[in-house]
Amino acid sequence: MTLRYTSTLLPEPPILSYKTKGDLEQLVKDWTCSSLITIEGIGIPLGLWKKLYKQTRPGVWKHIKDQWTKFKFIVAGFKSFSTSEEFWTTMSFAPTLPNTEVVNFRKISETLRKMRKEQDQKDAALAREIYSKDQFRTIFSYRKQGKVLIMSRDQDIARRYRLDNNKTVYWDKEDSDSADEIQ
Repeated sequence: MTLRYTSTLLPEPPILSYKTKGDLEQLVKDWTCSSLITIEGIGIPLGLWKKLYKQTRPGVWKHIKDQWTKFKFIVAGFKSFSTSEEFWTTMSFAPTLPNTEVVNFRKISETLRKMRKEQDQKDAALAREIYSKDQFRTIFSYRKQGKVLIMSRDQDIARRYRLDNNKTVYWDKEDSDSADEIQ
């Protein structure tokens, strides 16, 4: 579907707050299917806001970019689990306030980042183990300013290893445009 719009048709984004377990699950739904913003009666999912605002209204994008990026990270992490129950079991820690269902996005984010780092370390170690020194230098090299350099960071090695072996995880696609839509 193609939607043509101008900056005058693009409304101010609403202020979003997802504080409870139910709210977080609503965030996941809003990411791919919502009417928080509509243009000519068509609801625009939260996951597409970057495409809407970045070029058309850069000042607005600058204002919402940080929160949108955090939401993107949480949604991708949530969707990387088979079920919501599996996600909540992995993220099980006490609510922020007693007798409430308030979730701590910072703790969820920290847990997801820790899991990501551990997986990158594991996959990088595997790549270093299974390839000979010459193979490793060939596969895990890149050019910078005309020089051939060998990757040294676990996250870079792990990403290349997973891409070459069709074992990508959600964060391997973070920098691509299609990652904005997180399937």
